[in-house]
Amino acid sequence: MDTSRSPARARPGLAILVIGAALAAGLGTPWFLDYDEAVYAEVANQMWVSGDWFRPVSNCAPFYEKPVLFYWLTASFYKLLGLTPVAPRLVSALALLLGLACLKTSGTQQAGELFREEASDEISPLIEQAMEKQGRLDLQGARRLLEQVLAKEPGHLRALQLLFTLELHQPENRQFHAAAGRLLEKLCSSQETVPQVCAVYRQYCAAARPQRLVLSLYLKLGLAHIEAGELDTSERLLSALLRQKPETAGLPQALLRLADALRRKNEGDKAKRWLQALRATYPESPQARIAATALSERQEGRQS
Repeated sequence: MDTSRSPARARPGLAILVIGAALAAGLGTPWFLDYDEAVYAEVANQMWVSGDWFRPVSNCAPFYEKPVLFYWLTASFYKLLGLTPVAPRLVSALALLLGLACLKTSGTQQAGELFREEASDEISPLIEQAMEKQGRLDLQGARRLLEQVLAKEPGHLRALQLLFTLELHQPENRQFHAAAGRLLEKLCSSQETVPQVCAVYRQYCAAARPQRLVLSLYLKLGLAHIEAGELDTSERLLSALLRQKPETAGLPQALLRLADALRRKNEGDKAKRWLQALRATYPESPQARIAATALSERQEGRQS
């Protein structure tokens, strides 16, 4: 929906023009309409005549009932236009128009957000239709609808979850591995979804024969399982990655985290093996030096 040219978007600007024209028509009225208008105009006049711009005065007495900015602006217009009722009214009129313009800008932004929300809500019907088709076992129809959602919003979590569940019916197809990878990639992007990472990966492992996830995902899965305390699974993932793609960025740090998690779980022998593997595979890395220090401290602790 193109909201930028909508007639409704132009109405606030037109309203401001009409109000401005109405105010302009009354600026030159030769008398003041009420007591307050006359008092404020006279205070500004005294400021202009006396040259004292810091002490508002009315009837020879200090007058601080209104912020001094109004008097400064009115006195400036007196200096520009002469002693005329237009000056104080012009200050008020301009302030009103400025306020309306700010309100229009804010309202336009909020209206734009509302229009965007309405446009993005076209995803919800697609999700509902996909669930309905999946319930009727129309897997092809449900898949097409979910792919439409993901084309509009590639990281839509609900669509990814439904697509994984749908492909779980046919784990022998390559689409199942692709759907699992997309969902796990999304879940790994947030610490809040770490438990879901582990649950989905367990489902995938139970159904996939063999597993065909991309190796680049193994590091994220390994770290997520360390965070969840499922260290056996993390060991399997990181071990496979170490064998097949040891040059993966971030792998030395992950191995060090795994060793530390094993140490805190009182599995010192496993932690030692991972520290040794880290030193052997990445001897020049900062993590290898940390591993060497940890192994040395462990040896000294045993001797003492």
